Amino acid sequence: MQFLADEDVPMPSIHRLRDLGYDVEAVVEDAPGTPDADVLARAVHDERILITRDRDFGRLVIREGRPAPPGLIYGRDSGADPLAVRRFVAALLEHDGETIVDMFTVLKARQHRSIRLRPSP
Repeated sequence: MQFLADEDVPMPSIHRLRDLGYDVEAVVEDAPGTPDADVLARAVHDERILITRDRDFGRLVIREGRPAPPGLIYGRDSGADPLAVRRFVAALLEHDGETIVDMFTVLKARQHRSIRLRPSP
């Protein structure tokens, strides 16, 4: 799986996911300040699962109907712990990684919930 980490994903989280062997591009490294709509378009174009702590991406995809990336992971309530997003993502991948493909997954306090982004093939 390939990921795109939004600018708000802490670098320790990005480094840890890379250490686990995941291909993670980071907006903070190569395109800081990119508007959300452009980050979303990049994830769609590059076929990367988007990791973010910004709820605006759910609005763009669900409410506005913009094209969805292969997956969208929103780390909710993770601001207090800079490693929370990486822990949640790593746990999802370790235990049930395929559930994040074609899904909008909300990660929250050791649990997650998902809704389908795209129709099943």
